[in-house]
Amino acid sequence: MSFRNCIDEAQADGALTDAQAKEAKSMFDGLEVEYQGKMNKASAQAQAGADTFDAIRKQAMNRKRQKAMQLKTWQQIKKNLSDYRSLDGKPNEARAALALFEQDGLSRFSSITQREEAIKGEAFGEMAGVLSNFRRNVVGEVRQKAKLDNVVREAFGKDTKDASARELAKSWGVTAENLRKRFNRAGGAIPKLEGWGLPTHHDMLEVRKATYKPWREYILPRLDVKNMIDETTGLSFSAEKFELVLKDVYESISTDGINKLKPGGAGQGKSFANRRQDHRFLKFKNADAWLEYQKKFGNANSFDAMVSHVTNMSRDIAMMEIMGPNPASTLNFLKQTW
Repeated sequence: MSFRNCIDEAQADGALTDAQAKEAKSMFDGLEVEYQGKMNKASAQAQAGADTFDAIRKQAMNRKRQKAMQLKTWQQIKKNLSDYRSLDGKPNEARAALALFEQDGLSRFSSITQREEAIKGEAFGEMAGVLSNFRRNVVGEVRQKAKLDNVVREAFGKDTKDASARELAKSWGVTAENLRKRFNRAGGAIPKLEGWGLPTHHDMLEVRKATYKPWREYILPRLDVKNMIDETTGLSFSAEKFELVLKDVYESISTDGINKLKPGGAGQGKSFANRRQDHRFLKFKNADAWLEYQKKFGNANSFDAMVSHVTNMSRDIAMMEIMGPNPASTLNFLKQTW
C-alpha cells in the first residue's frame, strides 16, 4: 500500500482530519520530490513516507500535550475562582476572574501581571551586564555602539577578540535559551537552533513598501537557508517549499499577521504555544547579514532587539503559565463558564 493510500485510510477512519490529511500529502509530495534527486524512486518514496510519518507523530504528540495542559489549566482556574473570597468572606468569582489578569491583594494565586514581572526580572537579572553597559543615556541614545556590534558578532559565533563583548553575548545567549526552555515547558515547541544569534525585528511599513520581489532579493542572500528548519518536518527545506514559506513570511510581516487569521475566528491566529516559532524562523548567515537587514527593514539597534525579545517572551510565557498553551481558548472557557 502506498503512503498516500495510508493517509486516505487514516482520514476515512477519523485518525486524521481533512486538513491534517491534506497537510500530510503535501509534506509527503514535497519530500518525495526532494529525495528523488538524491536516490531512486522507490527509496525516495520510502524515505519521504518515513519522514512524513515521523513529523505527523510529533505533531500529534504535541497537540495531545497541549490539550492535556489546557485541561489542567482550566481545572486549576476553576479551583482558584471557587476558592476566592472577598473581604466579607463571600465567594466572588467575577472579581476572582479579574485577579487572573491583574494583581489582587485577596487572591492566593498569581496573576498574569505578577508572573510577567517575575519572569522579566529574572531574565534581566541574567543579562545585567548587557543592561548596565548599553542602557540608554539621558537623551535616549544607547551607549557604546561599537562594543554593542561586537556583542552581536559574538552572539552569531564570531570571535571579535573582545573579551567583555564575548561575556555579554554569553549572558544574552543564556537568557534567550532559558526563556525558550521555559516557553516550551508552558506548552510551546520552539526548537533549539544553533547559531540563531538574535531575534529579527521587521518594520512592517518598510517591508510592505518594498513589495515582495525586492524584499526577497535583499533578504535571500543573507539567509542561512541550509540550516533553516521546516517546523512541520524538523528537516531542512526543499527549494520549492522554501519559496512558498518565504512568500508566507512576507505576507505575515506586511499584513502584521492578518493573513493568519481564520474566518470566524474572532481575531484568533496561531496559539501562543506555536506562534513564537515564527520569530526564530529566519536564520541569518552571520552578524553582518543580520545588521544589514535590520538597518534596511527593521531596527538596527540590537540592544532594543534583545530587550524587546525578553519583554515579549516574558509576556507570552506568563499568559501561557496562567491561561494555558492557548489563552484565547481559556478566555472562551471563562465566558462560557461564568
